[in-house]
Amino acid sequence: MQEYENFLLEYPFIPRRFIVIDVETTGLNADFDEIIEIGAILFDLSGENHVTYNSLIKPSIPIPTRITNLTGITQKMVDAEGADLRDEMAFLKDFIGDLPIVAYNAEFDMRFIKKGFSLIGHRPKNKIICAFEMAKKAWDLSSYKLADVADRFYINSSGAHRALKDCELAGLVYVGAARVLGKAS
Repeated sequence: MQEYENFLLEYPFIPRRFIVIDVETTGLNADFDEIIEIGAILFDLSGENHVTYNSLIKPSIPIPTRITNLTGITQKMVDAEGADLRDEMAFLKDFIGDLPIVAYNAEFDMRFIKKGFSLIGHRPKNKIICAFEMAKKAWDLSSYKLADVADRFYINSSGAHRALKDCELAGLVYVGAARVLGKAS
């Protein structure tokens, strides 16, 4: 516990608790495409207990082959295990609460999250922090793809392009970038 207390004293500008969110989708356009997986991690920097949330979502449109090739998420998986988006958004709303939200390429993820929240009449007012933008400011790299940034700093990126793994990577990149930049956003 002492190492966490020392970390928080050394970097007081990083929130002690924040949520990292990632979505996998059927495509890039939030107007037409749909969420097929939601992942979130509650990072608690004052201890070792990080709480995770992950759910496959059953979309109303088929998953394109290119998305299955990228994520490993198949139509069969979401047909068998996929939850209703409204139910999951209600759970996610409670999971997030009023904590700051971190995402890698936050503009993309938050378009889909806000669209999902609109189904339950929720308009999130949480502070949004983009770990991608922070990484670009913190480090001069040849690539800012999440897996490439993680690999550069010896963070195991196997399993990238699945929501929960991307949350883990984004959270670690965020904390690293915040330490370099000396601020949380």
